[in-house]
This record gives sequence, C-alpha cells and structure tokens, in this order.
Amino acid sequence: VIITATYNGMAPENAEKFDRVITNISDNESTSSLLQGLNYTVFGCGNKQWRTYQVFPLKIDTRLDALGATRYFTRGEGDADDGDMDISFHDWSAKYWAHIISSYRLPTPASLAISVMDPEKIDPTTGVTLEFIKPSNVLYKDGIKHLPDGGCKVTMTVNKELQYESSGRSTRHLEFHAPDQIYRAGDHLEIMPQNADDLIEEIAIGFGLVLDSVFQVTSADNPYLSQRSMALSIMNRPCSIRHALKYYADLSGPPSKVLLSCLATRLRKEYKDKSEEIDKIIEPSEQGHARFCAFLKKHRNILDLQRAYPMVKEIEWKDLICSLNVMMPRRYSIASSLDPSHYISLCVGVTNDTTEGKSYEGLCSGFLARAKPGQILQATVKPVKSYFYLPDDQTIPIVLICAGTGIAPFRGFLQELKSRQKKQEKKQQVHLFFGVRREDHDYLYEDELKEYNTEGIITELHVAFSRSGKAKKYVQHFLLNSGGLLWDHIL
Repeated sequence: VIITATYNGMAPENAEKFDRVITNISDNESTSSLLQGLNYTVFGCGNKQWRTYQVFPLKIDTRLDALGATRYFTRGEGDADDGDMDISFHDWSAKYWAHIISSYRLPTPASLAISVMDPEKIDPTTGVTLEFIKPSNVLYKDGIKHLPDGGCKVTMTVNKELQYESSGRSTRHLEFHAPDQIYRAGDHLEIMPQNADDLIEEIAIGFGLVLDSVFQVTSADNPYLSQRSMALSIMNRPCSIRHALKYYADLSGPPSKVLLSCLATRLRKEYKDKSEEIDKIIEPSEQGHARFCAFLKKHRNILDLQRAYPMVKEIEWKDLICSLNVMMPRRYSIASSLDPSHYISLCVGVTNDTTEGKSYEGLCSGFLARAKPGQILQATVKPVKSYFYLPDDQTIPIVLICAGTGIAPFRGFLQELKSRQKKQEKKQQVHLFFGVRREDHDYLYEDELKEYNTEGIITELHVAFSRSGKAKKYVQHFLLNSGGLLWDHIL
C-alpha cells in the first residue's frame, strides 16, 4: 500500500529514489513482467486547486502496472479542497480492508462495518481522556504559559507595505533576525501561524468556552481520531483553551464532517429539522458529497458554521478538540541572501477573499500582516531541491521568470550575484522577466531592480505591465520577443 502526495507534480523528498527507479526502467518486453507477483494499491493526497493534483500518485499507479505488478485495489484520492481528507481516507481504507477480508474469506470485524458507514456512527471522542486542571494545581500555571514545541524562534524587525495604496491589495516586505539559522538563496522559511485574538474571543463566546480553563489530554486511543486533530497534538501537556485556539486550532479551515456531526448531535433534541439538514450534508453518498461541497462554499470556516447555527450555545471542549484539525505551517520563499547579520527577508502577498459580503483572510499571510516588529515567531529554514539554487559555474547565463511575489527567491539570487560579482572580473549574464499589473500599483522592489540593472547585476530587465495601456502585456509576450536570446542561452 503506497500513500503519497505530490510536490509541484514531482515526488516528495522521501520518494525521490523510488521515483528515479520506476522512471529509469525502460518499457519493453523484458520489463513488462519485472514486478509480476507484486500486488499494490495507491492512495494519493493533494488539493485540486493545484494543476499538479495527483500527478505523482497516478504516475506510481501507471508505472507499477506497466512493469507487471497487479493493481489489487482501486487507487484512492484525498482532496484537501473537499474539506475532509480524513473521511475520504477512512472510507477508502475501510473498503480496501473489506476487499482484503472478502478475498481471503475472513470474518468481518464490527469496527470495519462501522467505518464503512458514515461519520455519524464514528465518535472521535471515544478512547480520549481529557481532564480539566484546577487553578490550585501546580500544573495550572504551566498550562497558562503553554507554548508549542518545535521550530526555531525568530524576531520580526521589519513589516512594511510594498504596494501603492491605490492598488487595493497588500504585499508585505518582512524581515526577521534569525541568528541560529543558516540558509541559501532560494530556500524556504516555514512559519507557524497564530490565530487572531478577536477571532478566538468570538469562537469562545459562541460555544461557551472559558478561555483561561486549563486542560490536559492524557490518552487518545481511537483509530478514527484524525492524526491531524488537536487532541493528538497537545497530548500529555497542560494547555489553556486560549492557547489551544491561538497556536493549534485551524479556525480558518473548512469544517470537517466529524465537527458537523457533533453539531447535529447538539441540535437533535430541540432543533430536529436542523439536525436532519446536517445529517443529509454528511451522508456518505454521491448526493451527500455534493451537498457537503456546496455547504462548504457558503460555510468556509468554523465561524461561518457558528453564525449559521446560533442556537448552539455550547459545545463540549472534548468534542471540539477531537473534531478540529491543527494548523499546518506555511512555507515562503526567502527573499534575501545570507549575510553576517543573519537576517531573513520575505515577500508575502496578503490573501483576502470576499464572498457574498464576507471577508476571508489568509491564515498565515493575515497573521504576518498583523505581526509587529519585535514580535517573536516560530519559523524554521527549509532547504529546497538542489536544482533551484544558483549554478556554481559562474559563466552560465541565468534567466529569471516570475510575476508578483514570485520575485521573492530571485531577489535573494540577485543579492547573492552582487556579492559574487565583487569577486570576479567578468559579470554573469542575467535576464529578469517580471510581470506586474501596473507600475503605480504593484511594481515590487522597483528601485532595487532598476539599481541592479544600472550596476549590471541584471543584464536586461524586462517588466510586463498587464493592466497599463490599451494592450495587456504579459511575461510570455516578452519571452516570445526574446526567443532568439533564450534559445542561445538554453543551448
């Protein structure tokens, strides 16, 4: 059984060697039975918003089949954009085991029969032990001061707007002091976001939560409890509800079917029509899935859910902590080159969608936009794949192509190139193709880029303004016009 995701359409890091093996074996008569006798199945994780959705899982499936292996069970898919990858996996997994049991004529466990059915029958709190800690207990102070483990600490030093006020959008230039971290131009900075205090207060008031209550999860023995749940992430450590909602809870993510099931249970006695409405939404059928997807378009996060069902004045904290997933860190391309001062720069576009009069702020970009200089954040440098660094051979011409915040890693490259060119006589050929909307709106790092061009760090600077003038000009138009130059450099 192979469970995998896709990294920009390629294999994740722990599957790179495997990918090379199945790629390099040529298709011919002698290899068509190379894996004969091997039974396999694949479950792919991803997000349909990316055009590379399921590319690598599908590649594994087709290559193993071509090499003679037997597809023992249908490939499964978990789509994060659907809002409930865990339910998708549990459903696929249960059907897989049912297939195995049927094939080998084994008795069916009762637990398997339940998991094939629907989220109404799955109680995520079963086997989870949660206890509240009194203020008189010495562990109470530990819970009030609780901070997440892991990651390095960096201090924000600069947070400024890069776009003109007239653009109506926001892109932030951020700088952090990170004395303990080493990086190369092109690497990523992985940041753990934090939820806004006003959002935490609103959620707490709506569900009757006492934010300064301290709790501890001492056991969680439940096969249906998501590995991404808050309950598993805060195991065996005292924590206040305030800090659990601030540092762990994914309050911006779509509500899970398990959370909707908890809500339906709360509504069942006094609001049967509402509970039946939710039951239809989480029903394990094609119609139920369609209703669930339609529901998520109008209820994109837990706050929407709370506002849609204001009659639910209280939810048990144990239900909530088992139903909510933890926030995942976000990675941003580093927009600087390492120097002795150990500062890291980022260029971050702030996401703010408006749908049906409601505003939805990006979880991490919104957090970074709100952060103040002097604030300490949890952030760790993450190396990129080796082919994204500048070439060691400084005679190789470089072509940089980007739009908007895609300039971030190239800004780091340009800083590194400037440092390099101080030590060499001949300047490297560097051509930058940069797409923006308007020069008076979002020409990010305009002065810097023009200065690099004047100094000869950038040999040719091509800027496409897609919203200026009568004709829209995009980066691809400049690439076509420079086709001969690019061809010469590539060859």
